[in-house]
Amino acid sequence: AEGKAGGYFVKGYNGEPIQYPSGVSGNTGGLAMIDWTHPEGVRWFKENFIKKVVRMGCEGFKLDYGEEIVPSLAGLVIQMNFYDGSDQTTMFQRSSDLYAKTYKEAIEEEGFEPFLLTRAGGWGGQQYTTAIWPGELDNDFSFHEPKGEGKLNVGGPPSGINDAIKWAMR
Repeated sequence: AEGKAGGYFVKGYNGEPIQYPSGVSGNTGGLAMIDWTHPEGVRWFKENFIKKVVRMGCEGFKLDYGEEIVPSLAGLVIQMNFYDGSDQTTMFQRSSDLYAKTYKEAIEEEGFEPFLLTRAGGWGGQQYTTAIWPGELDNDFSFHEPKGEGKLNVGGPPSGINDAIKWAMR
């Protein structure tokens, strides 16, 4: 209720917070996305969630997902409106980086060196993470063939590098 009242969530076409449908990722309803461009929303999330967990002794987090901001899904455009005027197209690459940045800052503000294992990120986002988890670890890239200049970026920089190395070693 506090986050909604403060306007700290990503809003849809109707000005209301976008909520995940029930059943997605174990959700039973009522989950919304933090608007990482809203300075007061970021402060609220740091103080009420991240820092409370850090004060209990946790200095590292696995930031799963973070790639929920998509320009379209199965041909449908899901309108997303952000505090700073961005939309789903302009935030597609930025959101996951701001997500990791918020955690990194909160942990550092508590006096610790953060350990962050992230799954998604845009160009330059590596400055906010300790390690990148490219997805399901029981998968490999044996079914991918390089395209273009030998690059196939599936799941983030590690897989793009992996594919380029495989291509170069042929």
